[in-house]
Amino acid sequence: MASLPLVSATRTPSPSSLPATSPSCSPKPSSSS
Repeated sequence: MASLPLVSATRTPSPSSLPATSPSCSPKPSSSS
């Protein structure tokens, strides 16, 4: 459920969602790598 809204925020160019998703997505792929 949390993934759905996350993807939506990334698709929509929002000022509040952009900064909130940027830092959240950065550590995610980094940890996986």
